[in-house]
Amino acid sequence: MEYFNQKWWSLCPGMVGAFGLESVEYLARIRIEQGLKSLSGEQAQTDRLFDRQAWVGLETQYGELRVGRQNTLIFAPLALYQDFTYRSLGSLANSFSFPARLDDDIAYISPRMAGFKVEAHYSFESDDSAPATSGPGVATSDNKDVGVAQLGVDYENGPFRVGLAGLEAGTPKNFVNQREAYFYNAYLNYNYGKGKIYLAHTESNNRAQSGLPAPQAFPLFPLGGQNDVATRNRDYGISTISADYMVTEKLRVGALYSMINDQSGNNDEADGYALGAYWNALRDTTLYLIVAGIDNESSGSYQFDGSAPLRKRFGATDVVGERLTSVNVGFLYRF
Repeated sequence: MEYFNQKWWSLCPGMVGAFGLESVEYLARIRIEQGLKSLSGEQAQTDRLFDRQAWVGLETQYGELRVGRQNTLIFAPLALYQDFTYRSLGSLANSFSFPARLDDDIAYISPRMAGFKVEAHYSFESDDSAPATSGPGVATSDNKDVGVAQLGVDYENGPFRVGLAGLEAGTPKNFVNQREAYFYNAYLNYNYGKGKIYLAHTESNNRAQSGLPAPQAFPLFPLGGQNDVATRNRDYGISTISADYMVTEKLRVGALYSMINDQSGNNDEADGYALGAYWNALRDTTLYLIVAGIDNESSGSYQFDGSAPLRKRFGATDVVGERLTSVNVGFLYRF
């Protein structure tokens, strides 16, 4: 939400006149978000308030500076350009589970110039003496004890949108495997009028080796906490092609195919598909239906996931090497 809007020169007119500076229009901003469990109303993470984003920022014609807990470039707004599902349950890329947001994060977002926009983040190392472990609801150590750097470039020209984003995370000093975690993402969108075609590819090594559900081996939170001997030894490529089509002004349909390739040759791979429909039934409410499938290879251990873990997840014996199918029905209400 917008918090304050004023001209900078009104606070220091002497500097503007003395140095011939151009007046700077600025907008002070604050954003706080709280996740709630839909079936119980409980906080999504019980050990913190505003467990999604919580940042303050200052926006000018020269760009925007933000400080606080922020979404990663790999998660948002990049998610809007990954595939037609916007990373809902139908997206196999989401089953790999991208890092969503980081604490102690400072970011600069440039204005768009000649079609280009640049965004850079750095999440500072913070030695809180807490073990770098992960699990459901554990938010206190999301990126503690490691520094995380991000850089993204987005280009828009007519019907085309192209982007590159990278994320690299440091490693706690006491971990045996000192290899840094990384995510590199590229996407290309083409708006053909009645819909879009989406191409996306991600390279990463940040997945727990066992692939078991949380809390046995939750893969990404924190980035540093999964870097012991058994992790970050594999490199993965995640590729997705999808498209959507506006049947009417209120009805959008789409389809996707995606694959996860274990580049280390250990067969921790899967193919996925999704068919979906989104109907803007009311001005503020969208109903959706998605039929999705995941076909795990012999060592593949991927299951359906969303922006947050599912309330009930499959055990390892129901996932590894198995073919999964899901039907997802829901609605989105915009306040």
